[in-house]
Amino acid sequence: MRSLLVLCFVLFLFTSAKADPFVITSGTANLGVFFGANMNVAGDGFTANLHGSGFATLGCSAGCSAGSLISLGGSTGAMGPTDVGGNLTVNGVVQSTAPSGVAFMIFSGPLVSVPTTEDDSITLTSPFHMNAEFPVLGQFVGDGLATIVLHRIAGTSGFNGSSVSYVFTSPVPEPATLFLFSIGIAGVGIKKLRKYS
Repeated sequence: MRSLLVLCFVLFLFTSAKADPFVITSGTANLGVFFGANMNVAGDGFTANLHGSGFATLGCSAGCSAGSLISLGGSTGAMGPTDVGGNLTVNGVVQSTAPSGVAFMIFSGPLVSVPTTEDDSITLTSPFHMNAEFPVLGQFVGDGLATIVLHRIAGTSGFNGSSVSYVFTSPVPEPATLFLFSIGIAGVGIKKLRKYS
């Protein structure tokens, strides 16, 4: 029993050695294909309405043809509560650029294929992961579904889009969390069995 407790303690130290990131559980973000970014999100203990520079990295900004593999990822330049407007509240405290700094955000996900179609517009979706780091506040992360609507370029077979929309969703518990929870339940069960035997 003691070895099980020691193992649990070591695993706890290992998984909590770095401060837990702020996890975005709801909200949206938009990145322009050429310029501009905004984000209106929330999570446990924080809300953020941020604006700044940024762009989606389709990989075919001159026109995406059928069969092209494109990315619905992207990145932002300086995103902050007072960059070009917005706010960030963490644990009830309104942050300003001075103490919290600005964030550079990376949106990543798998490539998606542009289908062959006669339609004038195509809607493509892909899962994404977002990672951002504020110098003082720490790391912000989130997952969800990215969407872009591509419109046919007049007189061609190619398509183009103007922005990618990111919808954040609540995360599924990490395997490490489930593992620690399972060990705890098993420990309680073993203790009960020993008590009754």
